Amino acid sequence: MAGGTVLAQTLLKRAIEKGAKISYDTTVTTLITANDHSITGVKARVKNQVTSFKARYGVILATASIDHNQALAFQYSPQQYNDLLFNTCLSAKTDTGDGILLGQSVGAAIQGMGGCIDFDGKTGNGTDNRVPAMPMIFVNGRGKRFVCEDATYAYQYRAIFQQEKQFKTPTYMIFADSSLQADGAWWTADSLSEDVKKGTVIAADSLTDLATAINVPVDNLTASVTAWNQQASAGQDTEFGRQTGIQALAGKWYAYRNRATNLGAIGGLKINVDCQVLDNFDQPITNLYAAGLNAGGWIGQYYPGSGTAIAGIVHQGRKAAETISTLAAARMS
Repeated sequence: MAGGTVLAQTLLKRAIEKGAKISYDTTVTTLITANDHSITGVKARVKNQVTSFKARYGVILATASIDHNQALAFQYSPQQYNDLLFNTCLSAKTDTGDGILLGQSVGAAIQGMGGCIDFDGKTGNGTDNRVPAMPMIFVNGRGKRFVCEDATYAYQYRAIFQQEKQFKTPTYMIFADSSLQADGAWWTADSLSEDVKKGTVIAADSLTDLATAINVPVDNLTASVTAWNQQASAGQDTEFGRQTGIQALAGKWYAYRNRATNLGAIGGLKINVDCQVLDNFDQPITNLYAAGLNAGGWIGQYYPGSGTAIAGIVHQGRKAAETISTLAAARMS
């Protein structure tokens, strides 16, 4: 076990030790409301039987975002929709925004939609700032550099998505034989040879041939590489402020088409600092809470990276429970 598995197992074990009861294969279908619009429980389908669960103090929605819901992605998040059509989404197939729909059914507001968690699943470029980006540049369909290549992965892929939609062409990572000797190189000579054979990477003896192979203007690609090499030789990226992999490119040339691997969408039910779900007038919906990527607005419209989602999952679940406990104690007193 590693990473999220250890975290989930630890939290699950502790919850059960504290008396939590887990109902698996249970699909919540409806939030039950009282006459004053407060949430009093849920209806759920358990083994094809509809069962009502009473919530004495509150319901916490924590069902992720709209990761695999094409209809909601089309409405709220063009980049997520694009990934669902053309790229790979690694999040659970059951992440379809159910909690968001449940919240909306009782008047909840949504916030922070429009972004997603994209990264390069092959190279991992930008996923960890402790690992340098190898010497390379990104170019758009016009053969021009357009973003800082060692910025956080979600920022890169937002820029990549925008460039590809603007020009209706792919974007590429351009590198050379010299790149393979640098820190952070993602290919060895052998692995690169295999990817060239598969067509994953395009190889060419000259920039002119490479530009022709990827269908970008030769003059633009040449100018982009020349500008990069001049800046790299001086030791500073004056265009985009890149910090790692600042080395000139030389030798045989290669192009790798940028293709997003998706870890899910961001955006969801609007919450306050107590994790209470808010309506469209910023008023708490009594007894309704949200946590993690089911909740929106606390990240923003693009994912900043570095495991930010984990902070929301753990902290907000705990914060919602603390709020429920505090309000319950106040009512009882």
